[in-house]
Amino acid sequence: MTRRRPLLRGLALAGLGGLTGCVSEPGSRPDDGATAAPTATESTPDPTEAAGGDDTDGETGTADGRDTSDPVRGGAEPITADRTVADDELEYLEDEHAVKYVAAWRHTNRTEIEQGEPPEREPVYETTPFEDWATTECASVGADAVAQRIEERIDGDPAASVGITRENGEMAVSVQQTTVRDRDGEVVSEPSVPFERIVEVTPRAVEATVRLADQEHTATVSVWVSETTMRYA
Repeated sequence: MTRRRPLLRGLALAGLGGLTGCVSEPGSRPDDGATAAPTATESTPDPTEAAGGDDTDGETGTADGRDTSDPVRGGAEPITADRTVADDELEYLEDEHAVKYVAAWRHTNRTEIEQGEPPEREPVYETTPFEDWATTECASVGADAVAQRIEERIDGDPAASVGITRENGEMAVSVQQTTVRDRDGEVVSEPSVPFERIVEVTPRAVEATVRLADQEHTATVSVWVSETTMRYA
């Protein structure tokens, strides 16, 4: 029997590099053999989870195709959300009006590791302008708020993932409802809530505010809803 989660809160960034809450150039990597810190794209749910299930009646495989509808704006009134960020790996730099963050972890005892000793690491820091960091963080705050609102308004399994993406060149919240079919076209998992109902309860925007140290930033983040059918080889 297929098991589901009521709603998957995933961070699904389309075409964005860098850490969650931090912005860096796509594809950039620190030097000196550093191991990059987890990126937002690495947090993207796998296809089975995006459909809301932990397993699929014994079916396994790799997604072979994806049909996604054009996204539409949420149909409910806008909401507000805010977050005060307290993170030991983030520091506001007043002189630069920037955010310092851990971009990677670097081994400091490679020779000892080769001899069987446990690894020791040190952080590799980078900085990003405060507004860039805050814009992405506002989208993340908005995604959490939208996921909570859908959970509150929906009875049944929406089989939806909520994350952040770009629409019209700007950060946005995405809500994606997913149906999964096997290699023969048979439905493996599907929502028990109509797509129209998801659109109806999803806010069309979030006015999100983030705070770090004594800095505050507010942004209005649009919310888009789409439906996807995934097929497995």
